[in-house]
Amino acid sequence: MPQGVVKKLTNRDIWEAASGIATLASRKNLKIKTLYWLGKSTSKLTREVERIQQHRTDLAKKWEKKQPVTGEPIPHPDPRQGNLVDTQAMSSEFNVLLDTEIEVTLYPTNVEDIDKEEDTSVTCPKCDKDFKTPTLEMSLSAYDMFKAIDIGLLTYSEHKEEEKEESSLPQVKQKE
Repeated sequence: MPQGVVKKLTNRDIWEAASGIATLASRKNLKIKTLYWLGKSTSKLTREVERIQQHRTDLAKKWEKKQPVTGEPIPHPDPRQGNLVDTQAMSSEFNVLLDTEIEVTLYPTNVEDIDKEEDTSVTCPKCDKDFKTPTLEMSLSAYDMFKAIDIGLLTYSEHKEEEKEESSLPQVKQKE
């Protein structure tokens, strides 16, 4: 059973790792233990990402540019963008939120445990041909993999093995 590790992370770390967290949270065909511990960590981080997103939406409403006479929001020329916002004021307040440090208990999962899926093939219902589902390397970008390792969501055991190999070398005492 993995030990919970209390990590001090900034909201910026979590925000930047959001797409990798979502990708890892969507993985379903893993071993039960791996799925449980990974799900426990990703659910906590997903809640934090949702909280940051809600705060960002609230800031956009707060810093909407208003028409001087009516006080109604000024629509953006591109209707997909919503309303015009004072981006400088909003960005500075959002950066303060992103620089806030919080404590999160994570249960680090080894990358190799995620790559060892129980069933990695899918059968096409039309042609009965078997296809492999994407492995972790294919489903996570290099950046997302780095951020997941950086925040402590994933561990990579090869680094530990290299350290063990170095420390297992015989120590030679020098003559004085």
